[in-house]
Amino acid sequence: VPSGETLADQVYVKNLEVLGQKLDEHYHVECRAALAPVIAQITSEDEDAGYHRGPVKGLPRMNEKLAEYVEDGAPFPRAACVIDILRNSVAFSSADQILTAFNILKDHKALQLVRYKNKYHEKSLWNGAPPPFRNLMVNVLFTYPPGETDQGN
Repeated sequence: VPSGETLADQVYVKNLEVLGQKLDEHYHVECRAALAPVIAQITSEDEDAGYHRGPVKGLPRMNEKLAEYVEDGAPFPRAACVIDILRNSVAFSSADQILTAFNILKDHKALQLVRYKNKYHEKSLWNGAPPPFRNLMVNVLFTYPPGETDQGN
């Protein structure tokens, strides 16, 4: 029989999935608008260049992550560790564009920078080896409507 904490975590991630589905369009509108000046500078004709929507993280993957957090001994509520529910990628033409986009996100109100992983770094590893590709992964806290946060009010 699952513990009360496990059941609560499962309910929390189901809520995350539902919220993700409801906020997905708003998130992409906000991301595209924020990054529009630098996206407009992309000159590559490659089909991978530009802004790409990602799927909302599904319940099976979120439950896999919960199991990892339980195994790692993460404190309750472990569902708070599940991130990147809403996802996208942007392939730029230059390093300058990547840096410009990063700086836009650092100063944005509705897309608050939470963490980043610089896989361009020469010592970046993927499963103990150099990664098959290089990128800058950025996680943001999306606030909707923009500027509003829940401070217990």
